[in-house]
Amino acid sequence: MRDNNQTFLSFLLPLLLASLQLPYTFLFGTVPTILITLNTPPSIQSLIYLAGPVTGLFGQPVMGKLSDGGKRMGWVILATLTVCLCVTGLYIIGLIFKDTKQVHLWIISAVLVWILDFSLQMHHCNSRCLIVENLNDQVNANAQVGRLVSIINFAGYLLGPWVKIQFGAIWLGMIGITALCWLFVNEQDEKLNELEETQTDDVNPYTALSLNDQMLPMSNEHPLSVRPYLRVWHEMGPLKKICFVELFIWFGWFLALFYTRQWVGHWGLIMTSGMSFLVVLLGPWFIKKWENPLLKAWFLSIIFFAICCIGMSFGSFESIWRIAMAAGLGIAWGCVTWIPYALIGENVYDGLENHVGVVLGLHNVFICLPQMGASLICSITFALLGEENGLRVVWTLFGIFSLGGLGILNSLKNEKILK
Repeated sequence: MRDNNQTFLSFLLPLLLASLQLPYTFLFGTVPTILITLNTPPSIQSLIYLAGPVTGLFGQPVMGKLSDGGKRMGWVILATLTVCLCVTGLYIIGLIFKDTKQVHLWIISAVLVWILDFSLQMHHCNSRCLIVENLNDQVNANAQVGRLVSIINFAGYLLGPWVKIQFGAIWLGMIGITALCWLFVNEQDEKLNELEETQTDDVNPYTALSLNDQMLPMSNEHPLSVRPYLRVWHEMGPLKKICFVELFIWFGWFLALFYTRQWVGHWGLIMTSGMSFLVVLLGPWFIKKWENPLLKAWFLSIIFFAICCIGMSFGSFESIWRIAMAAGLGIAWGCVTWIPYALIGENVYDGLENHVGVVLGLHNVFICLPQMGASLICSITFALLGEENGLRVVWTLFGIFSLGGLGILNSLKNEKILK
């Protein structure tokens, strides 16, 4: 169900999703410092850093299934409160117990980070679903998400040294935005939508199930059952190809997310955020006259991403060359946080409207799997070559590997259903 107040919601819902960058900047910027001050062993830190990919891999599909059917804001509220409490716990540990070496603090910190990551995945999944279900213009809605994400990222990196301000922004920002959404966002009614489906004779060419099969109430099935996910995957048609493109490129994005800072420094991250903001600000206007604009822009950005990944293997720390490559990664990042979600949001066709959460959860599986694979490859490469030389190798390897998605993406231009 899509609300008539599109202008207001087209800002509020992207802001809800972008507000996650407040705790994310804390997670990626402040938490590693807290772990270091606690003298946490590298082996424990590696287990903690696996929280993001693992919770995304399993958490988002299950959460998407649980929240399908008009229950998303309740999960968003729960996720918001849990995020704030976990951030508070980590902040207190870092403030009171720094420069200590106690096993129980390592364990508590690890548990808090894992709960925090799962809560962020819960919030992310339901926020994405609310955007798909309530906004008509998915291209501009997802570009708006990218703009707001870039602005908050930029602010978060600048506030990094002032943890108290960052901590207050998380509480006030997330709770305030969530409260506004609770007041103004209408949610879909799965049963009503299913009843409406019985009154149409339209048959989607990519839907292989009969109408009676579609009418099976997935909400009555156990969220851990594989069957509902297989059914939705069977119905996704060309959207499955978008998932496979993500599978190729997210090996490289694992490096960009977790190793860019130590490779280019603080100013490199600021350049990355700035360039991604320019892409999502000007991109929709710049590409609107192209044929298959979203597909072509994503295709070109993957080539550019591969070049920048390979380029990162050259130069030295904080050199102009690497900062330029980091800025180039920002251009590709602006596209990858905007275009795939716009394509999915514009093309969730008959038979899938009530299962948006499962669709986005399955899409997220193809983002998390390569990150786990990249983590394993990096560990082996670093053990054999050392971190410096190992990073040069994996930057080049993953950059080349990302080009594998181009063939799949090129085949999508013949899919008329994709705009």
